[in-house]
Amino acid sequence: MTDRGLFSGYGLSPIDAKGRVAIPPDLRATIEANSAERTLIVTQHECDPCLIGYDRGWATLLAEEIARDEALERTAGRAFDRHNTRRRAFAITERLPFDTSGRFVLNGFLREDMKLGNFAFFAGVGHVFEVWDPQTLLDTADVDDRVKRACRWHMAQKGLT
Repeated sequence: MTDRGLFSGYGLSPIDAKGRVAIPPDLRATIEANSAERTLIVTQHECDPCLIGYDRGWATLLAEEIARDEALERTAGRAFDRHNTRRRAFAITERLPFDTSGRFVLNGFLREDMKLGNFAFFAGVGHVFEVWDPQTLLDTADVDDRVKRACRWHMAQKGLT
């Protein structure tokens, strides 16, 4: 898995009344290159008020990373909360199939909890991509200003300023 593609790029996509939203083409191409299936995995970001999305291959690598972190912590004589670490990584996830145009349905707890309304701002950040409610992104202090400017630009293009 050393030749995995990384998620880069961004875009603003509308969310329709049924919860359908399209993954921007660059991000979708990475999922398709990394996986033999058209399935997206989404979960809550570890610390920011957004979702993260990734392919099945990253989920496998994440499990391996958690096992390495646990081994390092235990070798150093420190406690490691294995159960909650794994719960945060894998419990509240959804596997969502998407069509050839990248459309998938995002409904239920994750959409509501992240306050995703009529639009989703996607941002590639390496091994995963983030899915933000645009206003939440703009209101979050720790988000890089360049990302905020890109979000504002996309919102203005859709008449949402």
